[in-house]
Amino acid sequence: MDNQGIIDRALEAIAPVLQFEPVPNRSGTTHLKAALPEAAEHIFEAQVRLVARVQTLRTLKALDATASMGEEEGADQLLIAPFISPTMADECRRLCLNFIDTSGNAFIRVPGCHVFITGIPRRDDAQAKATVGMWSRPSALRVIFNLLTQRALVDGTQRDIAEAAGVSLGSVGPVIKDLENLGFLTRGIDSPRRMLAQDTLETEWATHYSVTLREKLNGKRYKPLTENWWKDAHLDAEKAQWGGEVAAFHQTSYLKPTEATIYSKIPRSDLIVLFRLKPDPKGSVEVLDAFWPLSKSIDPPTVPPLLVYADLLASRDDRTLEAAQLVLKRLRDA
Repeated sequence: MDNQGIIDRALEAIAPVLQFEPVPNRSGTTHLKAALPEAAEHIFEAQVRLVARVQTLRTLKALDATASMGEEEGADQLLIAPFISPTMADECRRLCLNFIDTSGNAFIRVPGCHVFITGIPRRDDAQAKATVGMWSRPSALRVIFNLLTQRALVDGTQRDIAEAAGVSLGSVGPVIKDLENLGFLTRGIDSPRRMLAQDTLETEWATHYSVTLREKLNGKRYKPLTENWWKDAHLDAEKAQWGGEVAAFHQTSYLKPTEATIYSKIPRSDLIVLFRLKPDPKGSVEVLDAFWPLSKSIDPPTVPPLLVYADLLASRDDRTLEAAQLVLKRLRDA
């Protein structure tokens, strides 16, 4: 995805109402100064995102409350999207989430200024359909996750990708095409394929994971014998790995787990016996199917940081959202 192109088109579309100009900052992110009609100049930090679901907006708002990025310079977050539908615009207004899009729709509410424009039609229908379609398919999220977490797989054959993601061979081609059309993947005609705008793709994947893929992983809940049972539980990394709060604890030492998540390729009956778990819909242990090749070299046995981040976002708990920021920073620094 061409982030700068989206920013430029959105600024052009909103120019008759509000004028923005880039300003230098220490964080390396895009900061925009708006000359507001009834107020002093205001600084925004641009966050370019594809928005296909209301959950994406709610996640962005939750992260906005805990993110430290831009706070030292007093920058408010500004969502910049290819398109925001009337339904999404109403949700942005309800959440007080400032946005502009490439069609000219906008919601800006800061001291001295209130702008709300909605209902302007989408400019690029083909790209929008590809975006919505891709994020609504569980198989697509499986493929994208494996591409993001196994860099050697990016230039692999479609058969290699299908085997790693556990999907049919025929479902890989459409995902590759969508990623190319959306600017996340080079076409690899004369050179190896490369991921582009990986940070943006990771964030998009994490926000869609809970509503598209997680519910398809045969999740079941169990009650452990003791509260801190996970401290003495030893997982074979080739067969099962910690996700969620326990993984965040191992990866950041920040969060004290109250729930345990396990991604497993072990039959559930064996897992129950191994850890003496009792089926309970309200239990604090959740077991889901692993959807990528597990590696024995991981110690402690935790899932990739991208999946830990997505798990923490799915919980929508303030304390886990703070931990999510630390996991995201680790992912970005890797």
